[in-house]
Amino acid sequence: MADEVCRLGVDAIGIVAHKKSKRFVTVDEAVAIREAVAGRCPIVVVGIELAECLPYYSVADMYQAEDANVTDKHILSTSKKPTGKYKYFLYDASLGKGIRTDYPNGLMTTGVI
Repeated sequence: MADEVCRLGVDAIGIVAHKKSKRFVTVDEAVAIREAVAGRCPIVVVGIELAECLPYYSVADMYQAEDANVTDKHILSTSKKPTGKYKYFLYDASLGKGIRTDYPNGLMTTGVI
């Protein structure tokens, strides 16, 4: 499936590292996805905290987590207006619940979206 996704032209493939998620992917499964992708598409490892993502270090091109703001390899993910400069920012309106809410006005006027 990862091979097909790359052919469709996606920007990245997300690997969920949060063990309580029904979309959780083991490190071994992530390695298999990485091998199928063969560098054609970046891999983003997603967790609630960066510590969940670290076992996937050899697989990830980038990390998305609430506290991931250390290097350019980290993507800030939050439901709040970002402060500081980030290469990537993902607005999580659902706070990880998968239920979207409206975007706050402050976010829309920052040029982030």
